[in-house]
Amino acid sequence: MIVNKFFITLFPVSIAIIIFDNIKLPFDPSISLYRLLQIFILLLMFITILTRRNINSNSSSLTILFLYFFVFFMLISTLFAHDLARSLLRMCQIGEFFVMALILFFYLKIFWNISYIKGLAQLMCWLGILSGATIISDFFGWTDFAAVYDYEYYGRQMGILGEPNIAAGRLAIFLPFILYASFKNQKEGKMAKSRIYAVLSLVVSIAILMTGSRMGIIMLAVTFTFVVLKERKYLINIRSAITFIILCLFLLIMVSVLQQNAKFRYLVTHRIGSLYHFITTGEKIEGIATRLELLKVSQQMFSTNPLLGLGPGGYRWEIPQYISSRGERPSHNTFIDVLIGIGAFGFLFFVGMLLQIARNIRSLQKIMSLKNLPFYFGLSFLNLFMMLFFLSHLHNRFLWGMFIPISMVIEWNKKAKYRKYKKFVNAEDKSE
Repeated sequence: MIVNKFFITLFPVSIAIIIFDNIKLPFDPSISLYRLLQIFILLLMFITILTRRNINSNSSSLTILFLYFFVFFMLISTLFAHDLARSLLRMCQIGEFFVMALILFFYLKIFWNISYIKGLAQLMCWLGILSGATIISDFFGWTDFAAVYDYEYYGRQMGILGEPNIAAGRLAIFLPFILYASFKNQKEGKMAKSRIYAVLSLVVSIAILMTGSRMGIIMLAVTFTFVVLKERKYLINIRSAITFIILCLFLLIMVSVLQQNAKFRYLVTHRIGSLYHFITTGEKIEGIATRLELLKVSQQMFSTNPLLGLGPGGYRWEIPQYISSRGERPSHNTFIDVLIGIGAFGFLFFVGMLLQIARNIRSLQKIMSLKNLPFYFGLSFLNLFMMLFFLSHLHNRFLWGMFIPISMVIEWNKKAKYRKYKKFVNAEDKSE
């Protein structure tokens, strides 16, 4: 029993350590603490899979099919890349995540039950709370996680999650699970716990604002809009009104504390305020103007080789040929990276894989015991989708280390149930 619990918790642990992705090892800065721990976990999982002999032909799914074809066209694109050496290196980096996703999937087939997603939701909830706390503690000077990194942004906080935009995106992935915990407890009549989680969701939202990420602001708006629409009937009652008053009081206290802080004023004026100015006036601002310029250039780059692309990572090192005043730089959009780097074929299979993941998450709604959890799980995936849209982040750990393997296992479970049903029907026919 204890052994089984150990193996069951390995997958959640592999997700939890993602928050250490930007903590570098002192003896080798090129390796993160996350990677070191994940290699050990994956090795243990792989040995377990071999001893259980669980790799079989019944493991096919649409998610795996899309993933295989995506990697296949990445390989083809690499062979015809403009810079073969660098594209090959980039392909190998993505190949590591591909192998990780497969190992996690075959491991989950042995030990994972779909109902365990409830425990995973609780883990994601507390990861968000702890990660948000490190950003707020950095802001007030109680901690200094920025000293761990090689870069620093004035006023913009990173905490344990690293680069501000990455930190905002990951907090947005965590946030729906905190909101789920709040509404779950409210529906169970546990109002004290519900209000604690509601306040904590506000704390994490403030942490997202402290990163100064405009992407994070958009994610917050989308997240709360969907949640309000979903839970609207639970928001119009006396208990919710009391919770709302508590949240307003907490927000008022936080604003009164922060308004005298120079870093906070910078975030409001130059980050949040500039986004509001762009939305209301349409005038281009720094950052957005750059991204629009890069988007126009992307059309020219795509026409160079629309089917097979310039090779994985090709956008970054080909951009100086189109904008001579700029050096190598990311496109700030994973979909553009894939389209230009791997071509139209690879792009279609990549998007197809993401849509299939969303479809599989939606299918969880049929499991009555999960109740509203699939909605919040899907909202978390939507935030990851937006993160991919606003950042060059094909190597997103939550995509490869959580959503892809879970999507695979959802499909495998559905097929396993169908095989059992078919076997039962055949046995009934033979008995007659």
